[in-house]
Amino acid sequence: MFKLRLILFGILATHLSVGAQDFRPETEKLAVLERATQPWNAVHRWLIEYDCVIRPDPDLAHVRMIMATGKPGEYYKYKGKGFPGISWEIDPFSEDSFIHGGLYTMRWPVNRLYRELVLKPGDEIVGTISGDILWMVVPMCPMTQYQFPVSDMLNNVSPVLDRALRSAHYRLLRDTEPVNGETCFVFVLDATNLVRTTWVSTNSGLCVMKEEDRYRHSNALAQRLLVDEVGEVAPGLRLPIRYRFQRFQQQRETTVRILRCLLNDAVPDSTFVPNHAAGSIKGNPRGGEQVQVIQGGEDLLVERAEFITKYGPPTKASLAQAGMWIVAGLACGLGFALLLLMLPNKRRPSTSTIQINEASQR
Repeated sequence: MFKLRLILFGILATHLSVGAQDFRPETEKLAVLERATQPWNAVHRWLIEYDCVIRPDPDLAHVRMIMATGKPGEYYKYKGKGFPGISWEIDPFSEDSFIHGGLYTMRWPVNRLYRELVLKPGDEIVGTISGDILWMVVPMCPMTQYQFPVSDMLNNVSPVLDRALRSAHYRLLRDTEPVNGETCFVFVLDATNLVRTTWVSTNSGLCVMKEEDRYRHSNALAQRLLVDEVGEVAPGLRLPIRYRFQRFQQQRETTVRILRCLLNDAVPDSTFVPNHAAGSIKGNPRGGEQVQVIQGGEDLLVERAEFITKYGPPTKASLAQAGMWIVAGLACGLGFALLLLMLPNKRRPSTSTIQINEASQR
């Protein structure tokens, strides 16, 4: 009974604290956002490369990601994992995706498989694009032709910062607050189970300085964003270039470093166009037959064999990851061996080939 009363008191206190706050009118909030986003209006394309480290992690892994977007419907995302002594650039399980010309392409270099989905203007983009940790600090997205998935836990507001803050669900406190020496406007989202508070500096663009999600029933922290360093990515434009995202229930912290930021014409058109390698296989997104659309691909077996020889099993990576690398290499080798056996050959089969065929038949 006492615990129930305590929970009810926490809910009531949260409601009263939010209700008692002094908020600015909606028109004034929109005017503040309009001024803050003005420097970003000239940006029609951007590319950001960033590194993520999750702790605790016994493998000491880090994830390298590259994201790019452009008007009106261009998108690119790369994700690769690295370990001590193993560069992310040679991760056989890297993946990338593209949106270009109304086609959403998802690609897995481990077996040179890709899938395509047709997108029409206004369609929602499937997958995990809206959950990317970069959206917590990048204020705008030039891609407007398609919709981002939203969460009903946060009143279905957009994951993109400027679109979310313009929503009527966000309200702007009348008073400003200092964060790390910056004068910040404070935005509050009163959602179903959470209260989200976002501190934003409007000096040189819309720059997030801090964000907190608290449970409505207890006012306890659910997750928090802390900015450790802000950098100027272009004249008049600043972004958090080093920040931490903490999940308290999972007791995990993700540290993010922005390594590179390109804007407008510095992002080439080729960024958004997939260039499929030899031996690429096109899969059916709804199941069914997979078709090899580009001949060749024998070099993939050589790459996997060299990787396993040099790095497998990794000395500091987990045994599970090492096993996956070995299985992937063996699977690629078996697949190519079977492919070569099925190809027509005008030459007389060798003795070893005959022995392999006889063994397979038995």
